[in-house]
Amino acid sequence: MPPLPDIQLIREGRIWRVDPQVVPQLMDLEPMVRHAVHHRICQNVYRQTKGTPPEPTDRTFIEKGVVTLPARIPAPLAAKLSAFGTEILRATGQARGLPDIGHAEFRTDDANTTIVVPPAMHSVFLDLLPAIIDPGVENLIESYLGSFFRIDHCALYRTQRTEAPLVSFLWHRDLASMGQVHIMLYLTPSGDDSGATDFIPIEDTRRIAKAGYAFVNMDERVIDLDDETRGGGAQPEIVRPRLAAGDAAMFGATRVLHRGIQPRRGFRDVFLMVLLPSTVPWQVELAELGRDHLLIPSDKEAYMSNPFVAFNPTHRDYMGGFRQGTITPPRWSELGYFWPP
Repeated sequence: MPPLPDIQLIREGRIWRVDPQVVPQLMDLEPMVRHAVHHRICQNVYRQTKGTPPEPTDRTFIEKGVVTLPARIPAPLAAKLSAFGTEILRATGQARGLPDIGHAEFRTDDANTTIVVPPAMHSVFLDLLPAIIDPGVENLIESYLGSFFRIDHCALYRTQRTEAPLVSFLWHRDLASMGQVHIMLYLTPSGDDSGATDFIPIEDTRRIAKAGYAFVNMDERVIDLDDETRGGGAQPEIVRPRLAAGDAAMFGATRVLHRGIQPRRGFRDVFLMVLLPSTVPWQVELAELGRDHLLIPSDKEAYMSNPFVAFNPTHRDYMGGFRQGTITPPRWSELGYFWPP
């Protein structure tokens, strides 16, 4: 990393923040470096306030970057939440775009529909967070990150079959903080018929990155990893969790290659939680900042976001440059490290 300014932390309520006077200088850093600096700060605070991260009994998530979380919520409740999503979509008339009907909307790109939950009903999903991220899962994430974490945002998705595969159905890694973790709570079963997600664990993802396939442009994503893409090595391990409704999958979204699998019939409903390193436990941040910012209608542009201020706002647009191939993340991030080795 480049030389950094003297970084002091200040208190905002119960949350530690970087001194605003040095934030502009930190925001001039390359985005991956910026997030790595913030992650290091979070690790230092964790060690000083809580000590050594807990050692998990199962190191699958730390070593592979993907793990299943069974029975986060009861299957009947998951079915009810899926039915609630159907009610919202019916209320919109299934029209494309953003129909103005006053209380419910959805956004679609042919196969993936982002269901916009009416604000008055946000608690239906947000009240589930303590059950999804119970103490065991919390310890697992802290072990993986070496720090506390925050919930950056959540979203409700429905995936249906489409003739042409979307970019999310092709092998990719999310361009974001290397510490970004996703939890996908399945409201419908995950399988070959009902839709699923494939993952390639960290070491095989790293080998494929060395062969040149890492944060590729959207128009360069592939559906199959051939010999050239994987560097002529062995076939990578592909993990496809078979999940019941109410189970979840958790993965390092920037560190493991993944792709969606279209349902052969019906649809797949997923409640997504996006997590990032933090200076305080996630419950403390929600107690200080509330939950109104969590359930948003679409993904945030996380790569260019500002981790040093509240709500992690996007600094400026970058997707045009990424599509044109003008953004090149540093090599250490392409190889799946949190920061320069």
